[in-house]
Amino acid sequence: MSISLKIKKTQFLGRILCLVLTFTTAISGAASREGTRDGGGGDGIELTFPKPNRPGEVYSKTYLLDLFEYGVHQAPIFNRNVKINSTLLRRVTNALPELDQQISSLVAQKLSEIYAYDKLTAIALLKGIELYTWRLIDANLTDVQDDDGSDVDIDRRNLVQLAIRNSHTIRISKPRFDKLDKENASALVMHEVVYAMLPAKEIKNGSENYVFQESKRAREITGYLYSNYFISKGANGLFALIGTDLPTTKGSINTANNLVIENNTYLFKIRGVKYSFDNGTNKTASIKDIAEFVCKGRRRSPSEQLEFSGYYLYLSFDEYNKSPTHKQVHVRWITHWSERSELVSIPINPEVIASPTCQTEMEVEIEGNLQKIGWQKLDLF
Repeated sequence: MSISLKIKKTQFLGRILCLVLTFTTAISGAASREGTRDGGGGDGIELTFPKPNRPGEVYSKTYLLDLFEYGVHQAPIFNRNVKINSTLLRRVTNALPELDQQISSLVAQKLSEIYAYDKLTAIALLKGIELYTWRLIDANLTDVQDDDGSDVDIDRRNLVQLAIRNSHTIRISKPRFDKLDKENASALVMHEVVYAMLPAKEIKNGSENYVFQESKRAREITGYLYSNYFISKGANGLFALIGTDLPTTKGSINTANNLVIENNTYLFKIRGVKYSFDNGTNKTASIKDIAEFVCKGRRRSPSEQLEFSGYYLYLSFDEYNKSPTHKQVHVRWITHWSERSELVSIPINPEVIASPTCQTEMEVEIEGNLQKIGWQKLDLF
C-alpha cells in the first residue's frame, strides 16, 4: 500500500506517526518496568516563614520542587494571552476526576500554551495524562528517594513526597497536595507526565540491571514550562530544551528506539519520515514499496490490520466484494479525535499485479480517497 503522500507534504504527519509511536510506547514500557520497583515520584519542599506581626511564630508552605529549583515557586507563570483549548480542558478534566476543577483548568491552560508552539508535544503529554489513573490518597507517601540530588542547596529534611507513579497508577498524598496552591498543584501533574515520558536508562550494578528515569531532567523541563523563558523564547526554546527526550515535530528519533509492530507475520518499522518497513525477510523498503506488498500479499484474513500507529492513526484493510479485476477495501482513518472511513478500489488482476502499474494505480486510488476523508487536512483537534 503506497499512500501517495509526498514526504515533503506530510513531514509533520510523518513525525507525528513516528514520534507518537515511540513515546507512547515508551510510557507503557516505563510504566510496566516501574511496577517492579518503587515508582517515579514528585517531590515538594516545605518552607517556613515568620508570621507577620507575630514575633516568634512561623507558618509553613509547600511548593513543587521543580518550581522551587527554577525560582518560580511563588509565582508560576501562565500565558493568559493563550486561550484554553476546549478539547484539552474537557479531556484533562475527564482524566483527573479527583482533582479540583481549577487545577484541571490550569493543566489545560499550560497544555494549550504548549499546543500553540507544538501540537505533537501537547498531545503526547495529554495522552500521557490519560494513560494513568490519578488517585488522591488520605495518607503520606513513602519517600522513594529518586530526586537525583539538586543543584540548589536544600535541606533534605524539608523534602516531602507528593506523588508516586507505580505501574499505571499515580498516587498523590492528599494531606501534602492540599498544602500546595493551585498553580503548584497543576505543575505537579505536569511533572508526573513529563517524568513518565522520559526515556528509560539502564545501569548495571554487578549482575543486575536497573532501569530508571531521571527526576532531575523532569524537574528541569517542568520548571522551564512555568518560567518566563517558556514565553520569551517561544517554540525554538522549547525544542532546544526538550531535544529528543519528549516528542516534538522538530525532534529526531534515536534509531535504537525504533518501534517494531508485529502484526501476524508482518513486521513494520517506522524510521524517521521514510516510513520504512521490514517484511520479515530482513528486507527494508520505503513506503512506496508497500503498495506492491499489498498487491501481492493477499493471503490475509478480513480483519487483519496494517497498523502504523499505536494511538493516533491506523489503516485497516477489510476486503469486500471481490471481482475479477478489483477488490474493495475498507480504509479506516482513526485518530483520538475522530473516525472516518472510505471504501477504495485496489486492482487485483494478476496481469496488473505482475506489472509496475499496480503500485501506481493504488497510489492514485488511495490518495484520492484519503484526500476526500480529510487526510491532507489532518489536524489533531
